[in-house]
Amino acid sequence: MSRIAVLGCGWSGIVLSIRLKKLYPEAEVICVDRNFEGGLLKSININSYLFDAGGSHVVFSRRQDVLKGILSMGGDWVSRERLSYVFFEEVRP
Repeated sequence: MSRIAVLGCGWSGIVLSIRLKKLYPEAEVICVDRNFEGGLLKSININSYLFDAGGSHVVFSRRQDVLKGILSMGGDWVSRERLSYVFFEEVRP
């Protein structure tokens, strides 16, 4: 039996692991992430405020295959309503 290790468990690593398992069903496929942080797509909590921290552009993709791939991974999805504010101050030299 073949053994395949995918380094990194962000969306890319997880999707690659799933595709490899479909291509090689007899293989043992593992996804290894040293810090268990899950790649760039994540939110962080700072003083009770939730911020998207890197990689969130994937969720807003116009490519339906990307979105379907993410949603097909199943699980209990969490939905949060958020208000966004952008502070902009024009600085003139």
